[in-house]
Amino acid sequence: MRNIKLTLAIFFGGIFALWLLATSFPDQWGVYPIRNLMLQLTGAISILAMSACLILAVRPKILETPLGGLDKMYRLHKWLGIIALSGSILHWTTKQFPKWLVKLGLFDGKKPPRPPMQEILTLKDWLATQRHFAEEVGEIAFYVAIVLLVAALIKRIPYRWFAKLHILVVPVYLALVWHTIVLVNFSYWSQPLGWLIIAAFRCRHRLFADCPVQAHR
Repeated sequence: MRNIKLTLAIFFGGIFALWLLATSFPDQWGVYPIRNLMLQLTGAISILAMSACLILAVRPKILETPLGGLDKMYRLHKWLGIIALSGSILHWTTKQFPKWLVKLGLFDGKKPPRPPMQEILTLKDWLATQRHFAEEVGEIAFYVAIVLLVAALIKRIPYRWFAKLHILVVPVYLALVWHTIVLVNFSYWSQPLGWLIIAAFRCRHRLFADCPVQAHR
């Protein structure tokens, strides 16, 4: 258990430190600036927790000894799944929060203006054109992920059904990868936080080709 606690502490502390390093804080604070900061932080935690969860799902032998054996690896896999679930819920709640304030009459809902696009689209501009689609894909994937992650925590579900459901995590994860690529702050890609996200995607992609996801709870 000590190895798991240490790993989770490094996981949270490392992501938060890299997020602080990569983030430019606004000159003026408000609902949307705070929401945008929280969306980036909760999104980074959620997608990296899910990436780590899927990496552990293929039981890489290189991690067995540092984590204290296969049993400890399974336990860490479970906790990372819980973190991914909690982070996703907080991410979705943060996204909806301004709408709830508007309905309560506590906020006018006015968004700060976005800079105009150039005539010749850069990669950053093109990604901006995909925002609406990426948001819809992410929301659908979020609802499916909630069902799958909750099912993974309910031990009364027969294993044969659980295993079939759990394999759906793979396409859901790929949808969330697209969601992340489009909606993450573009400046992150030149920062260590962006490099970590890319490394997690590449590592998970290579493991997809080497070994199918193992369903365990």
